[in-house]
Formats: sequence, structure tokens, C-alpha cells
Amino acid sequence: MTSCWFLWTWRNKAIFENDFHQSNNPVMVIQKFTKQIDFFSTLEGWIKLNSDGACKGGGENSGCGGLFRSSDGRWLKGYIRKVGVCDAASC
Repeated sequence: MTSCWFLWTWRNKAIFENDFHQSNNPVMVIQKFTKQIDFFSTLEGWIKLNSDGACKGGGENSGCGGLFRSSDGRWLKGYIRKVGVCDAASC
């Protein structure tokens, strides 16, 4: 999952950011990030935020949402919001 996220992020940055330079050792970057996730997932008391957004019809209908979870995985709070006219490049 982490590898897919990095590949997707790097692809988007390569397309949309002219000054983006990918790491010389992408495998090491992914491994380091994964070790940090493993370390922090053992700590208690943290809160995780998952969020996302979408647009449809050329940006005519856009929205976002997310949820907060405790360190033991319990749902704490969620939100949704209609954004209105928007697209992925300008939001």
C-alpha cells in the first residue's frame, strides 16, 4: 500500500510540478517511511486522519470528507463537505 501511494504521488508530482526530482533511491525512501509507520502505530494516544475529495462533471459538483480514528482504531469523528465548483488542480 505504501509503495503504491508513493508511486502515485511521485507520478502526480512529475506531471504537475516542474521542479520535482525523484529520489535516487526510492526503495530506501519507501522503507524508511514504512518503518516510521510501524514505530508510530505502537504508540498510544495518537489520532489518525484519513481524508479524500472528489469532483464530477468538470468540477461542477465537488466535495470532501474524512474521519478521525484513535490509536486503537476506534472511529472518533467524521466529516463531509460540499465544496461546490472546484477541480483537483485548483482545490
